[in-house]
Amino acid sequence: MKTLLVYALNPEAGLIKDRFSKLDIKLSQPGMELLEADGKYDLLRTGIGLERTRAVTRSLPDPRNYEQVIHFGVSGSLSDELPVRTLIKGRCFMAKGEDPIEIESPLFSNVSSITFYSSQEVVSDEGSREEASSSGAKAVDMESYAIAEFCRDHDLPLLSLRIISDRAGASTPDEFRKNFKSASRELQKHIINYLF
Repeated sequence: MKTLLVYALNPEAGLIKDRFSKLDIKLSQPGMELLEADGKYDLLRTGIGLERTRAVTRSLPDPRNYEQVIHFGVSGSLSDELPVRTLIKGRCFMAKGEDPIEIESPLFSNVSSITFYSSQEVVSDEGSREEASSSGAKAVDMESYAIAEFCRDHDLPLLSLRIISDRAGASTPDEFRKNFKSASRELQKHIINYLF
């Protein structure tokens, strides 16, 4: 049995990929890639977006090969309690027009467990920030709900570990550009310490 490591963009997994002696391509399509690493891990790049991530997870050859899923990446904060570089994990996953999904991991027990809201679009104005935060979520991304669906549908444990890269809202574009790489690297170091 393997662990499935899921991320949206290549820079979110560069340090992790460097830890493996061999990466074999199992599946490659525009915008997504499934790699096998050292026989114990598969790494899945989904690309950005809720619907894209749903399509990618539905195309996985055999979800029964996995014993757990670790989903990681950056998120925008919907709460003043979560400044940039705060490490968080999901316990409840929400998306517009969808039923909430509750999946809490006992791993990283010292990290705050929060509700994530997966938006169809980047939250880059105050109106969309208010809409996302009105759900009760503390952080926003664009993929985690689809990963939680995949885990629920296949009865897989999920660790959704993320790091805040920006305050979701009008400042998102500038803050994301400024913090994405360094926040991604910091998150990957936590995952590497856990895995290795």
